[in-house]
Order: sequence, then structure tokens, then C-alpha cells
Amino acid sequence: MSHPFSKTKLITFRPQFIFKNKHFIPLYVIQSECELKGMFKVHPYEKSVFHWTDSSKLKEICIRYEEYEFSGPIALSQIEAGTEIVLRLKNQIDTSLMIVTLSVREEFSSLVISFSDTSYMPPY
Repeated sequence: MSHPFSKTKLITFRPQFIFKNKHFIPLYVIQSECELKGMFKVHPYEKSVFHWTDSSKLKEICIRYEEYEFSGPIALSQIEAGTEIVLRLKNQIDTSLMIVTLSVREEFSSLVISFSDTSYMPPY
């Protein structure tokens, strides 16, 4: 005699992308070409699941921190675990720059993308 749930499959849904803000100011993320449809806010030292605003648009994001301009587009389809990308963000008030390192690692089938301010580190 078979068990009543012998043909049952357990399915786990996991997000494709998780953003982790490792800075003390909020991080803002938008999908390229979707500026008017809203942006995601990742609070300081927190994680946030990312979903595409418009699936028919480019699968690229732009990021910014408060008082800084948006970065150029970052194609998430081109990154994989172990990737590191360095971005330079320009301050909107003065001429200062923020160097942001984007680090990618895989965690339970999701890509965790961490954003860290590395302006204080030497450039080599």
C-alpha cells in the first residue's frame, strides 16, 4: 500500500537576485529604461529581493546612493558567482566620488549581490 503523499513533490521558490547593502546610507536600484516605474530601496546593512519592473525591457540595473548620481547600466545576465565590479559614483552636490564594489556570490540558487563603499581602500 502506498503512502497518501508518495507522489507529492516539494518545490522551493527562490529569488534570482538578492541585493545586500553593506553601507550606512540607503541604496537605490532601478531597472534600465524603467525610471518612471519606480525604484527599489535597500536599507543600510539589509538584504532585499529584486524583481524586474518590466520583463520586456533590458535586464540591466543602475544604482545610486543618496546624494550621488546613478551608475551606468549593469547587465545582471552577464554576471556570475565570484564576479567583482568596481563602480564610480559622482556626488551631486560637490565633486567627490564614491567607489562602490559589487561582489557576487551564490547562496541557495540565488545570486547575492553585495554593494560596498570601498572609497577608503587603495586603488590597487
